[in-house]
Amino acid sequence: MQDFDVFKKYADDKEIHKYNTFDIYKKAEEIGFENFLKDKNETRYAICLKDTGEIIGDIGERVVPDSSDIKFGLTIFRKDLWGKGLGYQAIIQLLEKLKARGVETVVLDVDKRNARALHLYKKIGFVVYSSSDKKYHMSLKL
Repeated sequence: MQDFDVFKKYADDKEIHKYNTFDIYKKAEEIGFENFLKDKNETRYAICLKDTGEIIGDIGERVVPDSSDIKFGLTIFRKDLWGKGLGYQAIIQLLEKLKARGVETVVLDVDKRNARALHLYKKIGFVVYSSSDKKYHMSLKL
C-alpha cells in the first residue's frame, strides 16, 4: 500500500498510458486499492532503479480465467528512461520467475500503434496469434 501513491502519481499522465490496453488504476479505484492489492488473480511488481530504489514503473501478471496462461503488462513511468532497456530487463526477470513456477504460456495485448512495445515483445519472442481493430494479441511459450 505504501508504494501505491507513486503509481497514482502517474495514473493520470495521458502520454504514459496512451497505449495501455488495461487500466489497472481505474480498476483499483473502482474496487478499492486494498481489494485490488488482495486480488489473488493479479500481482503487481514495482520496477525500481538498482542504485537508488526509486520506483520507475510497474509490471504485473494476471491469471487468464479458465486457462493456465498468464497475462502480463508493463509501464515505465519515467519518460526519460524510455528506450533504455529497463522494460526489457523487467520482462526477462518476470518471464524467468514465471518459468520457474511452471507457467508454460504468457500472453499480452498491445495497442497496434505502440511500435516500440511491439518491437520489444517480438525481440523477446512473442508472436501475434490474433488481433482486433485496436490491438494485437501475442503469446510466448516458455
